[in-house]
Amino acid sequence: MRKYVFSLILIAVSLGISAAVLPYLPDQVAMHWNINGEADQFWNKSYAAFFAPFLMMAMLALFILLPKIDPKKENYKKFSGSYTIVVNLLIVFFFLIHIVTMGYNLGFAIDISLVILIAVGCLFIILGNYLPRIKHNYFMGIRTPGRWRMKKPGEKHIN
Repeated sequence: MRKYVFSLILIAVSLGISAAVLPYLPDQVAMHWNINGEADQFWNKSYAAFFAPFLMMAMLALFILLPKIDPKKENYKKFSGSYTIVVNLLIVFFFLIHIVTMGYNLGFAIDISLVILIAVGCLFIILGNYLPRIKHNYFMGIRTPGRWRMKKPGEKHIN
């Protein structure tokens, strides 16, 4: 559990921020933006303010549970450092999205499209560095056949 102290702190901070900004949010909070950066979906402020912190809590609980129920649970020991980094990275990503969303709804001039593009780009760059270290398991990583290649015309399938 000590591996996830950083994530727990971020979740607590996001809950605190949600509670602090709730009285200042408009009744309808923008929660989704179209490709042009215009808000196109609005939620009730109480639901919107606490959605991200509860989502982060659920994700962290799931990430803690998955290694315990995975049939290949012994492999998690081989990549526990990378797994912890990926879990914390995803919590940081959703924390950032939460902060930006709350800031936008409080009236700060935030270009949501730019923030999301940069955040997703950074997420993919960092994930791309750590996913190759993930060993075979049932829940995380990229699954491809070990000897995959294109067949030539007329060639039989090779396993």
